[in-house]
Amino acid sequence: MWTFTAYIIWKLCQAQGVDKIHYSELTHFIFDILWKRHKIVLNDSSKELEREIEYLKEIGAVDFNGYEIRIKDKLKGIVQIVEQSALKDQLTLYREYLDKINQAVLQGNLQQ
Repeated sequence: MWTFTAYIIWKLCQAQGVDKIHYSELTHFIFDILWKRHKIVLNDSSKELEREIEYLKEIGAVDFNGYEIRIKDKLKGIVQIVEQSALKDQLTLYREYLDKINQAVLQGNLQQ
């Protein structure tokens, strides 16, 4: 689900008006907010999430030093693909994931 991870990183940064987030902030959002509160499971472990971020780094979408994730221009292109995907219109689950991710970001659920 690296595409959703890319989408989440972008949305969290945009919501805060920054170009970087801490890895701990992302794990909190994915495991405590999306999984526990919104019942959206994208990753089953922080190791899996870290591998996805490393992949995003490999393809030039983010910089990642183990603690901080800094977005790069390529990430925006991935986000546009996620938002414009035909799956959004074909799969209810895909649309539900996007809706719940956006809802959680808008609600400002980053506070622990």
